[in-house]
Amino acid sequence: MPGLSASPTRRVLLRNLLGGVLGITALTGCEIDDLRPPDADQPPPEPTASESSEPDPDADLVATVATAIITAAMAVERARLVPGLRRRLRPLAAMHTEHLTALDQTWEGPMPTGSPASAQAGLRQVRVAERRLRTTLVDASLSAQSGALARVLASAAASITQHLIALEGS
Repeated sequence: MPGLSASPTRRVLLRNLLGGVLGITALTGCEIDDLRPPDADQPPPEPTASESSEPDPDADLVATVATAIITAAMAVERARLVPGLRRRLRPLAAMHTEHLTALDQTWEGPMPTGSPASAQAGLRQVRVAERRLRTTLVDASLSAQSGALARVLASAAASITQHLIALEGS
């Protein structure tokens, strides 16, 4: 008959492809539930003896980064002693607390006592400290052994960049 093609139609090809996938799935014993991510409610598996006895390769890196965050936080707190900068620098102070929390670190140290001579001097000191911290975070994200830690550090560096831009605009 004219107009009829000997090649299979698209519908036939898709049906055969789906049938093949389902057949292979049935033969391998794979279930759809196996493809779902594990529930967040399930506790993580307990570490084995060899996992728990090994030191964390990033522990020194986290300590170094935490020290750098605290140093920048001290510059922010010092500048916040200048009248007119307390509210303006509040987001930076909160950011440092969040970054320390993300690293499971805290800062309960002493608060700075001396303040910069002027608001301009305080902002200049904050910008220098934040840029230095951002460089430390970028370098640390590149040298972290853990991918998760590298992402946290890179995200913290990006956050600092955003805060610096906002600080310039205000």
